[in-house]
Amino acid sequence: MEAKSFIGIVALKNLFTTAACCAAFFPAFASADGFGTVALTLNGESQTWYTIANSSGADLSATATFTNNSSLSSLSIQAHPEPAYSADKVLSLTLTYYGAYETGKAPITTEVVYLTEGVRNPFYTSDGVAATPNVSIEILENGENPGRVTGQFAAKICLLKELSGEPDPNDC
Repeated sequence: MEAKSFIGIVALKNLFTTAACCAAFFPAFASADGFGTVALTLNGESQTWYTIANSSGADLSATATFTNNSSLSSLSIQAHPEPAYSADKVLSLTLTYYGAYETGKAPITTEVVYLTEGVRNPFYTSDGVAATPNVSIEILENGENPGRVTGQFAAKICLLKELSGEPDPNDC
């Protein structure tokens, strides 16, 4: 399965604990709003998916986050087929950078995951696949809240039947 995309304008929320954010706010996303878009081609079909956000007073939780630190930085974009939270059909792009992010800097890790049925198995991943994902970030601005990112990525993602298993190179 090929996942190719032009990441349209995706709004970012600067968070220090992305994993904690996502775990803590999943129930609240049921009434979330579309926050940004991801135009992608999945299995040859062009689609528009959405990042979403939920606000509670001055606090904003989002499925697109950027953390920029001197030791390790990360960009995480989680997109849904509708502008509302869904546990099924989630596409996730995660980039990790050594040190602070700088324009043109290559990530040390890139992972694309497609959750076809939410967090239940099976799902598709680029992790462990021979073809390395290709990512190009053209704009990454986080000076204001929300920030924005534009770029492109292409990845071969293969079926992973179990978390402890290896991707199936015959089902990509």
